[in-house]
Amino acid sequence: MRFLTIIMFMGASILAGCDNGTVENPLPNNFAIIKALVSQSDVPLDPRTTLTVEQIEAVEVPILLIHAMDTTGIYILMDRVTTGRFTRWGELGGGEVIFDRNLPFRTHAFGADLLSVEASGTIAALTKREPATVTRMQTFLDSENQEVTIRFNCSVQSVGETSIHSLGRNIPTFLMREHCMSEDHDVTNSYWINRKGNMARQRVWINPRIGRLEFEFLSDQ
Repeated sequence: MRFLTIIMFMGASILAGCDNGTVENPLPNNFAIIKALVSQSDVPLDPRTTLTVEQIEAVEVPILLIHAMDTTGIYILMDRVTTGRFTRWGELGGGEVIFDRNLPFRTHAFGADLLSVEASGTIAALTKREPATVTRMQTFLDSENQEVTIRFNCSVQSVGETSIHSLGRNIPTFLMREHCMSEDHDVTNSYWINRKGNMARQRVWINPRIGRLEFEFLSDQ
C-alpha cells in the first residue's frame, strides 16, 4: 500500500526575492515538511503521526490534509481563499476542493469529481450539535463522465465528546454522525468539532468511484 502526496501552493507565496537579487524560501521548514510527507515505502507513514505542531506552524500558511480512505492517497492543499460561505483550497489550474460552510461542496482533478452538494440541513444540525432528520443531494461525474445526482435521506445523531490524535497531541472534540440512505447506497459520514467550534476532522462519502475522503484542518486545531 502506498500513499500519494500532492503538494499544491501558489509559487509567489513561497518564494520571495531579496535585495541582493537572490531568491530564498521565507518558510525554511516548508520543503522539509514536504519531503517528510512523501513516502515511497510499502508501509507509508501518516504525516499526522510523523510531524509535530511546531513543524506545521512553521509553514505559516493554512494546511488541509485529505486522506482518500478507499483509494489510498494523501493530499496536501496549502492555499485557502474564502468568499462568502465558500472556502476554496488548492491552486489555480490545479486540484482543489471547495467547502460550503466546512462541508465539501465540489472537487476538481480528483477524477469522478463531486460537482455539488446540497446539505443545508446537515450544516444546521452540526452547527447546533443537535440530532436531525435531513435530506442531502450530491451530484458527481460517473465512470462515463455523465452527471449523476443522488438524493439521500439522512439521520444526524450526536455521539458525544471524544478525542482525536494528531501531530502528537490529543484534541478534545464533539463527534456527530450522519447516516444516509438512497435507493442504491447506504453511507455514514462522521464529523469531529473542536472546542473552538471548528471542524477538526470529517470523514465523508463523495461518490462510488472516490469513496470516502477524510479531511483534517491541521492549522485550525
